[in-house]
Amino acid sequence: LSELDKNGPRQYIFALEGTGRLNEAIHTLENAPALQSNTDLMGLLGGRYKRKYLIERTQSELDKAIHWYGKALTLSQEKDNSAQVYYHAINLAFLYLMQDDTDRTQNKAMAELALAHCDKVKDGQYWEIATRAEAQLYLGDIDKSVAHYQRAINLCKNNIRETSSMYINARHACNALHRPEWESRIEELFQ
Repeated sequence: LSELDKNGPRQYIFALEGTGRLNEAIHTLENAPALQSNTDLMGLLGGRYKRKYLIERTQSELDKAIHWYGKALTLSQEKDNSAQVYYHAINLAFLYLMQDDTDRTQNKAMAELALAHCDKVKDGQYWEIATRAEAQLYLGDIDKSVAHYQRAINLCKNNIRETSSMYINARHACNALHRPEWESRIEELFQ
């Protein structure tokens, strides 16, 4: 890992996960020397715990995902790094919805925070647009959500990893929101 370029560790983690070695990806991130100060690595670790939670549905995996995204969000806010803030906030919005779909206070607050920081960044990259799409799901505007998802899909040129990540969150969110009609609209986009 120490010999990889700046994008190498991220690709390595995705490769481990993509070949069914999720636990090894988690172990690698947990033992990375830069983990305690690098919000991107914290988000990667939170994301691996989120994926593990979606497979295993254990509270401990959900708690670990919330912990790492929460820590990364706090540090990103301290550094006034809006791109990192919206990344961690939208993931926390999702996780808070998974944690409790009856009290949406934290879910909506994180969605609003993510949107506010998307507005600060306005880079037009697909993750910014996908974040807007997911936030609109949580805030109840399916039409805006669908429009943003369509734009994000087009921008990432249907890259399998990116579109799969968008779809997984959207599908689980619609299910937790008890909106099967929204899920049908989302599914049409990602086919």
